[in-house]
Amino acid sequence: MQDLVRQQSAKVYDALANKDGIVYICGSSGKMPQAVREALIEVFQSEGKMEREDAEKLLVVMEKGGRYRQETW
Repeated sequence: MQDLVRQQSAKVYDALANKDGIVYICGSSGKMPQAVREALIEVFQSEGKMEREDAEKLLVVMEKGGRYRQETW
């Protein structure tokens, strides 16, 4: 999953930052959820020309607004 997020970074950024997209992460609670989170932060940094702190804040805003959710087990 995280590899696809990075490969499609421009589309992911556009969908999330410009079109109010929603992300649902489902699956194993192993390393995948954190890896996807890190990939999203990297996308926000590279595509949105953000500092890491701002990219992390954007993800937190998405979480609080219900636009980033995890269902892991």
